[in-house]
This record gives sequence, C-alpha cells and structure tokens, in this order.
Amino acid sequence: MKKLAIVMFVLCAMCGAAQAQIHFGAKAGLNMSNFVGNNSPHDMAVNYHVGGFVELGLFGPLSIAPEVIFSTQGGKQSVGDYQVGDIVNPKATVKWQTNYVNIPIMLKANLLGKLSLDFGPQFGFNVTSKTKVDVPNFEESDFDNGDNTKKFDFALGIGATYNINRFLFVQGRYTMSVTKAYKSNVLGVELPVDARNGVIQLSVGLKL
Repeated sequence: MKKLAIVMFVLCAMCGAAQAQIHFGAKAGLNMSNFVGNNSPHDMAVNYHVGGFVELGLFGPLSIAPEVIFSTQGGKQSVGDYQVGDIVNPKATVKWQTNYVNIPIMLKANLLGKLSLDFGPQFGFNVTSKTKVDVPNFEESDFDNGDNTKKFDFALGIGATYNINRFLFVQGRYTMSVTKAYKSNVLGVELPVDARNGVIQLSVGLKL
C-alpha cells in the first residue's frame, strides 16, 4: 500500500505541473513475453494488455502519459522427462502466466511530427500467478503460484507511438523488469530466482 500511495502522489504532482493540454485515451493489444536473466532460456508466450491513460502536455515537444494497464505476462518452456504418476513423458510444456496491474509513466518526446519516442518507469502489482503444465495425452494441470511470485514489479520501458490521425494511434514498447519476478524455483523446473519479466507490447489506441 505504501508503494501504491507513492505512485499516486507522483501522478498527482505531475498533473499539477502539467499545462492545460490534456488528452484521455484507451489502448489494447498483444504482449509477447518471456523471462530474462541468467540461465533463463524461456520461449515467448503470447498474451494481451488493455487499459487507459492520460496524456499531459508539459512544454515544447514534451508530454507525460501515466497509464493504468491490465497486463497478462509470463513465458513457457519445453521440458523433457516430466513425470505424471508412474508415467514419465519425454516432452511437456510448462507455461507461467503472471497477471499485473501496471502503471507506466512515460515521458513522450514528439520530435518527428506524428511520431513520438517514449520512455519511463513502470510500477507493477501482481494480481494472479499460475503455472500450467501441458503433457501429451493428459489434461492440462493448473497450479496457483501466487506464494512464489513477488507482489511488486519495477520495470523500465522504451518505445514509440505513431499517431495515425488526431484520434487513432499505434504503439510499440519493450519493458524489462529490474526486480525479480519469483521468489524461488517452481515445480522443480529450472526457473531461476533471478528471472525478470521481459515484454514486447504492440498496441492500438484511441485518444480524445
């Protein structure tokens, strides 16, 4: 709660410092996410994100855009010799799905007409965390992984926004966490403690 209060205070301070030019909007799109860090060879999982934002004009070409985004993240990995009961399967797929409410605060530099360069911090709050195991000829197993997942995630983001017209835009962004995603290994699969979230986001949005 203290971290959330600090974030809200920062947002309020930024709102007070901004000029009168204010835009509201919403966006949604695809996440392509995995885990990065030492010994984290995980494949990307395709998920989604959806949310809203306020864009506040500062001065000249600069503006700031606090967002509130629901983001489904995680990764997947193929593993061998996965045992179900007395049966050892030569192949299985382990999928991690970690859902966050993310609050990016992006500084936007509109230096190229309709194109802006965006960068800034992101504060994430984990809401659910599950691990799924898909084994051939067996039903998919679903495990709650909330106790092993850290509740707060701090990341840095960089990307660009292209304004198609006054209302519509497309956006690309990459965020990588500074903090670790998990407290420990999960289900005996090699998910190292230093695994961090890495997310490619492709969005379409409406700005008013």
